[in-house]
Amino acid sequence: MKTISRLFLFLAVLCLTGCSGEEGPDVTVSIIKETHIVNISPLPGEGCEFEADVLSNDYVESMKLPEWISFVSSRSLTKYIYKFKAEPNKTGKERSGTIIIYGEDSSGKTTVTQKPYNPTGIEIDGIDNVILADGKTYTFPIKPVPEYAGTSELKVSITAGSAFIKDGNIHICCDTAGTHTLEVMLGNKNIYTKEITFVSPEISLNVRDGAEYCIGQPFEITADIPQEYAEISVPDETILKKKDGKYVFTKEGEAEITARNILSGKETKIHVYSSYITFSDISSSMVQIGSYSILSIGTVANMYDAESYTIYITVGTDSEKLATKEGTGSGQGKLTAEEYSCTIKGNFNKEDLWIHVETVTSNGEKKTKSIHL
Repeated sequence: MKTISRLFLFLAVLCLTGCSGEEGPDVTVSIIKETHIVNISPLPGEGCEFEADVLSNDYVESMKLPEWISFVSSRSLTKYIYKFKAEPNKTGKERSGTIIIYGEDSSGKTTVTQKPYNPTGIEIDGIDNVILADGKTYTFPIKPVPEYAGTSELKVSITAGSAFIKDGNIHICCDTAGTHTLEVMLGNKNIYTKEITFVSPEISLNVRDGAEYCIGQPFEITADIPQEYAEISVPDETILKKKDGKYVFTKEGEAEITARNILSGKETKIHVYSSYITFSDISSSMVQIGSYSILSIGTVANMYDAESYTIYITVGTDSEKLATKEGTGSGQGKLTAEEYSCTIKGNFNKEDLWIHVETVTSNGEKKTKSIHL
């Protein structure tokens, strides 16, 4: 418009001086002052800053804005660029308003519309995938609009424990370990879902209850909480060492294993024992026929450093050897796992039966182990 104004002025001068050099009549030239605003409708419903181009050859003196739009700043190049800010539209319906720019002798206006606010994809800032399930309340701010989250339009729930929204924050409380789903609802619409694992503040260790562990035989020790939150340590590594994620006894003895819950700081301890000979997978079934009993037995005998072995059954501890099985072990510090099964019949009680293993180690030492059936 400034270019147009200069053109008007140039033409006026030409008319005053005369195009042909001849003297002409007096001419009065008036410049038409105009102001225009580029249409900026519609605005996004969530509220934001926006710019409007004000084209004017007039000096801008003031402006009139809807109450939900505020002036931010302006800058001038070949045109004026005005920056405004629209507040979020929480009316539930579309709204419109008029922006008017006043100059000394002119004005320009434009109508702007804004859709209702309808948040999708909100974020809960800083919420962890894992939370300690100890019954206390954890607080996380809702983004990007915590002031809107404080209204009654948003509801929140979790599949275990409780959750509520207050002062733009979500408060979560859970005392039930496991993975639970958190949901944020706007009316009947789900706008946020997150799965959270709640870890018990307590901790326990899981091993084969009551079993002894053979030297050189790997076995697992696991905690009842996710592995990344269970810190397991063995004080005496001369007896028990960890290898490839499992534990192995290097000699006969006892080891105390400690597990610590790194979220709650609580600890638990367990004792494990080692032997040159152990039994596993023990099973038995018995049939009574008259005064006779028929008993079928199965087990696995694990023997460390055995050059030779003998496995047998007795009724009582000092009676005749029944169902004897002999063999050659792996020796030289290696593990021998031998399946042993048999069927015996006679006049006895199941509670009187014992299984025995005798081995000779690679250095000639004798090792024995007995288990009451």
